[in-house]
Amino acid sequence: MVRLFPIRKGSRFGLADESGVTIIEPAYARTGRSVDGVALLINDDSFAFYSVAAATISHFFPFTAEEWTFSHGRLPVSHTSDDLYGYFDLGGHLCIPCKFPEASPFDAHGAIVRCAEDELNYRRIDRAGELTGQPYASLRRFHPQGCMTGGRLARGDRHMVLVDASGDVVGKHSYLEVWQEHENLIPVRFSETQIGWIDKQGTEVRRFHGSGIGNHFESGLVPVESDKGKWGLMNVDTEWVVAPTFDFVESVGPSRFLLGNEHNDRREVRLADACGHWLGQSTFSWIDYFIDGYAMVFRDTEDEVSEYNFVSMSGELAAPAWI
Repeated sequence: MVRLFPIRKGSRFGLADESGVTIIEPAYARTGRSVDGVALLINDDSFAFYSVAAATISHFFPFTAEEWTFSHGRLPVSHTSDDLYGYFDLGGHLCIPCKFPEASPFDAHGAIVRCAEDELNYRRIDRAGELTGQPYASLRRFHPQGCMTGGRLARGDRHMVLVDASGDVVGKHSYLEVWQEHENLIPVRFSETQIGWIDKQGTEVRRFHGSGIGNHFESGLVPVESDKGKWGLMNVDTEWVVAPTFDFVESVGPSRFLLGNEHNDRREVRLADACGHWLGQSTFSWIDYFIDGYAMVFRDTEDEVSEYNFVSMSGELAAPAWI
């Protein structure tokens, strides 16, 4: 399928394909890259869908798009009249009415919404928009394909519990930190000096002395911070696969990681594989998680303006120019 990426002319945005051919002339306040065959054309108080296959633009909907792309077939939007949030589907329908004070992108199983103003106000919803599970004071986002994460049951409580995709607590233990389930493991912080991971039943799998641990596993590896304050990649047997010599290590996709350091108060990271080998020649200030084979990347210019582009799994830049 043809993929489209934003282009910019002055303050207006359009779309171009991977070869740089302009598909939509820059005429919009913002555009989002195509995902699931649909790209968004966004103005301040409305948006439209561009269908890649049909090469057609829908009419403009009087809603504010909260994201630049769809996630798992859903797009969080707010109604311009009351600032409440709901979701559009790929067919251009408001499939979940605007009734939430806050709404996050969908993951594989549902989404997190804020549904009240009181202390326990975060809930899970299913794909139909129905509330599931119990309320939480805070609820960490899920990995896009994960089925568990961490939540806090009360404001001010430093401890977190394991929460499944339906919004129910799993197990009876609590932890200082619970991160995202992926590949059947969940990184946790047991105490100020002990980190490790548990399984989806909440059973302890590994516990060891450490300073910090990353959000989730990718390809059997997880970022871990050494006692010296440097980050590397560790496997499930607690062996270093990429030595802890970096200021920044993040899992960004299947067998893909960002590795980097800070120089003169500037963050410089590169894309690497699971062995720590560099991919591509570009250096960035950050790399987001890969979706549909591409990740959004950012760089800071000399005049401290942040620009963005997109990078393929091989490390090659996709958009015709930095945006």
